[in-house]
Amino acid sequence: MVLTTSRAAWAGLAVAAVALALSAGRRVRRVALPLTIAASVAAGCAVPDLRVRLERAFSADTNADRAAIWRACRAVIADHPLTGVGYKALPVVGRRYYETYSADTPVRSWCHDTPLSAWAEGGPLLAGAVLAWVALLVRAFLRARRAGDALARAASAGALAALAALSVNALVHDVLWAMEPLYANGFLLAAAAVLAHPRSGGASRERPVLRAVS
Repeated sequence: MVLTTSRAAWAGLAVAAVALALSAGRRVRRVALPLTIAASVAAGCAVPDLRVRLERAFSADTNADRAAIWRACRAVIADHPLTGVGYKALPVVGRRYYETYSADTPVRSWCHDTPLSAWAEGGPLLAGAVLAWVALLVRAFLRARRAGDALARAASAGALAALAALSVNALVHDVLWAMEPLYANGFLLAAAAVLAHPRSGGASRERPVLRAVS
């Protein structure tokens, strides 16, 4: 992720690492958290292209393409505030908006912001459902972390770190509309849910995945 010079991917990875450090015990956390932050800063500075992109992360020139895309999406939402334009319909219906507000960028698809894309296509109902999906997953894994055994706690910590990284990337990417991150995160969360599920008995405690598959 660092070598791709993708700012969002790097930030998501750093946030996931911090989330894992915070999930450790108090003694480990005291050492792990500052080391994680220091390693994240070092990684961001080690790759010249990434360092330059991070330094310009909030400049108008660097984010001109996103600003133009978001203007087009806000115009779509203004015209279809309650119902949106229909799921997966934004690239077609929004074409005239993109030509008006983001003519200088090659993007003619979604909003490069998951909540904004959800609102543009499905109104507040779909946007609220996306936010509720993340919130309910966080709640479920927090409960599993508090009530489960060591394996459940570890799986829950990994899932929460993944959700933190996913949330960061969702601010500037359409992570639920692109199949690669959608399948990757879906399988990760599914595996974590299996491992975090309450178990009883020695055999099921040793082989929860096999038990779930059978």
